Amino acid sequence: MTRRALQGGSLQPSPCRSLFSMSQPTRESRPNHGPVPGLVLLGCVGFSPASVVAVGRDFLPSRAVLIATRKSQAQLAAVTRQLEVPVEAVILDGDGMEPIASLQLKIARALKMAPHESIVLDLTGGTKIMTAATYEAARQLRADKVKVVYLTPDGTIIDATDGMARDSSARLEISEVLEWQGAAISKREWSGPLSAVPKSVTQRAALGRFLLNAYGEKRARIETASNAITISRKPWLTALPPGFSEMGNGRIKSTIPGYFSHNRWLEELCLHQATIALDNCSITRVAAGLHIFSGEHKGSDEADVVLLRGTQVCVIEAKARLDSKGAGADLMKRMQKTRRFFGVMAKTVFVHPAWGPSPPPALVEITGDKGILVGARLKDIDTAIREALSIRTDFATTSASIRDDEAA
Repeated sequence: MTRRALQGGSLQPSPCRSLFSMSQPTRESRPNHGPVPGLVLLGCVGFSPASVVAVGRDFLPSRAVLIATRKSQAQLAAVTRQLEVPVEAVILDGDGMEPIASLQLKIARALKMAPHESIVLDLTGGTKIMTAATYEAARQLRADKVKVVYLTPDGTIIDATDGMARDSSARLEISEVLEWQGAAISKREWSGPLSAVPKSVTQRAALGRFLLNAYGEKRARIETASNAITISRKPWLTALPPGFSEMGNGRIKSTIPGYFSHNRWLEELCLHQATIALDNCSITRVAAGLHIFSGEHKGSDEADVVLLRGTQVCVIEAKARLDSKGAGADLMKRMQKTRRFFGVMAKTVFVHPAWGPSPPPALVEITGDKGILVGARLKDIDTAIREALSIRTDFATTSASIRDDEAA
């Protein structure tokens, strides 16, 4: 089972609806025809500056005034590159915990408003004091020309005045989220919208489901050197996809590099299940087989499958090992790296079939809300992905996945 039980079977709208048009009434945003003359974006940049980028791309200001502390200057530099408009920065000492009146004065000086200019104010980021000072500065300068908005966790931009959601086509990319943390993509096996996952992944899904059950039932034996697997007892899979040969007595060999000898079969299965859990949603960005380089930490790392929906990140770690020894230490290390590269709000889904149907309760306890653990139950992968991306699930919505599980 996953870490938390389903929340009363409540349903949310389809995850494939527009990124910024979930449950609230929506107002259409202006077509993308370039920067709006006289519109100024005002906002605070923290360690996860998704809101400033999303609001900037939706409203298309002609310039921006961004408030940051010395600790968030790296994020400020990344956001400045991503907005692609002139940016005036207000750098605060310490953590921005100075008197509101002092902050107001600094912000007002940076705004230097012309008579024709108006403000779109993003209230999402920054400390409470920074947010209060920013709002007061904007109100005093342009009380009649300030639109106040904020970003919800699922990526919806809300007008704070009337509660209306903007129907926006603004997008964030996985590479941009990494840039906020001082990291970059050095290599990837595949990336793009979830709706464009390669057909080969779907073709091999039945084999992946078969292997998931075999690992959970301790019926598998890997031959690393020959990229083959032997299933010790029936049932055996008779129909194989292209690139695989049945050698007799439950032995299967693959010409696809790393399919059995490394985690590739489980990574592909998790990617396929994401298309089911999220309804092939084109607004969800995906990267598989991601190699990450961090200049700040002078190191590199890998992520099996990364999903970005709105401003939320789910990192799936697929562990196709025949036993679960050392899983606890590996789990904690992977969760720490997820938060380091993708921000403190990112969630890790840790899939380890060798646990059997359910992960050990002790590991579930120490994981807390930083991650979700999954054993060898297929439908739990779907539920975990939706939970990690804050989409509440009813089992009726995963009927296709359950049918797949039963068929395997």
